[in-house]
Amino acid sequence: MNRFSSVVLTAAVLAIAIGCGGGGSNLGVSVSDRLEVTKDIERAPFNFSYGEDRVNITHHDRWDGDIPAGTVLEVFVNPRAGASTITVQIVQAMVERTNAEGEVEQVQSDDARELRRHFVPDRFRTADLQYYTISLDTALLGSQARLKKLE
Repeated sequence: MNRFSSVVLTAAVLAIAIGCGGGGSNLGVSVSDRLEVTKDIERAPFNFSYGEDRVNITHHDRWDGDIPAGTVLEVFVNPRAGASTITVQIVQAMVERTNAEGEVEQVQSDDARELRRHFVPDRFRTADLQYYTISLDTALLGSQARLKKLE
């Protein structure tokens, strides 16, 4: 009976450690790390989450959009070891803004509402949109070098 208990206890500890990220990410990035897009990324999958609030998500939608070079992304969740994608959000990018003279100019913005208006098409910006994320292939961190980790 003691042998059975120790096997069950060991398995439970391993399951909890791996489930809580104890397995670690071999990608070198974790939640809140910032990544700069060094070359344009075309047709990146944008994922939209809708519901009453950020906890009570009722449905999702998806769209493929482009992310221009110079955009800064933030890792949204810790990727698991061996993950094929990383989930990020846009936190800084060049956007078009109308100045006081009525001219449109390109400016660097970190305003979440302005970034949402720039990157999220109108049809997805409904009242119940809670947040959006982008799923990027982990290969963009390595051999294709389209993402650079910022310090």
